[in-house]
Amino acid sequence: MSEPRPDFSFVVPAYQEAANLPALLDSLKLLPAQRYEVLVADNGSTDGTQGIARKAGAKLLHRPDLNIGGLRNAAVRESRAPILVFLDADVRITPQWAEQADALASTLREEPMQLTGCRGQPSGGSWIERVWFKPLCDKPLKYLVSSHLITTRLVFDRIGGFDEALDTGEDVDFCERGRAAGARLQIRRELAAVDTGFPPTLRDFARRECWHGLGDMRDWQTLAGSKVALASLLWAGLQLAVLLSLAGGQFYLSAALVAMLAALCLALSLYKRDGAGLRERLQHAWLCYVYLGARFAALPRRLLAGTRGKRTRKASAAA
Repeated sequence: MSEPRPDFSFVVPAYQEAANLPALLDSLKLLPAQRYEVLVADNGSTDGTQGIARKAGAKLLHRPDLNIGGLRNAAVRESRAPILVFLDADVRITPQWAEQADALASTLREEPMQLTGCRGQPSGGSWIERVWFKPLCDKPLKYLVSSHLITTRLVFDRIGGFDEALDTGEDVDFCERGRAAGARLQIRRELAAVDTGFPPTLRDFARRECWHGLGDMRDWQTLAGSKVALASLLWAGLQLAVLLSLAGGQFYLSAALVAMLAALCLALSLYKRDGAGLRERLQHAWLCYVYLGARFAALPRRLLAGTRGKRTRKASAAA
């Protein structure tokens, strides 16, 4: 007699996640065991991630050759449930999520062409989480981040899964192609999840945004179509102009350029964040300064990676 098919396949890409994975796997125990399966697609961890997954009874895939989109696609190919729940290893579902599981399964059976879920809520109390990320969780969303994205096998198969050519921004692309194929984007805040992966320090924040900025710097056409990328170029231009004016002793011009740079960051803050008091507004504007700088830093990083790739291809051809 064949084993009954579960309702949910939880797909978790992982790399060096021994510190986070146990909490996620424990949170899934809020659901009856027969209702779900867990697939951990490991990218070559050496910190015990694989052992934790095996001990918890998850199906483990060892794929160090794939990027994050490829890891998710590989796991889906091994999954059995009609509902796919994509979670990052630093996310946990809540008792409220578990209480909504029956309603979620029923809704997706009746209307399978859906993309649903919500942003995970910050778990820590750092000022960056409070000023930057908590307001983002409360804003209307145009897409779902893949750290907590729920859809059906029908949608996944219809659009061919995640684009494995993308190292970042694969969730935006997935949602755009899903909607183009007829899937409805439905934010369900009652499916509450906690995300422990938000950066608590400025250094971590900058590294995160530089990584995300790589998606806007794939090519010149993508860069030209991104408002954030264009704003980061303006930021860089103003920074350079300030340095040149200071070097030339043009201090009044420097002051005017600094004022323009501050106005750029304040304008971005007003666009991204509503209803902040003076202190939080200034903190948010400072984060906008770091945000634009980190996004611009993705450009030389992308160009350097492209140069290395060309050198590697030339060396291979010569060999």
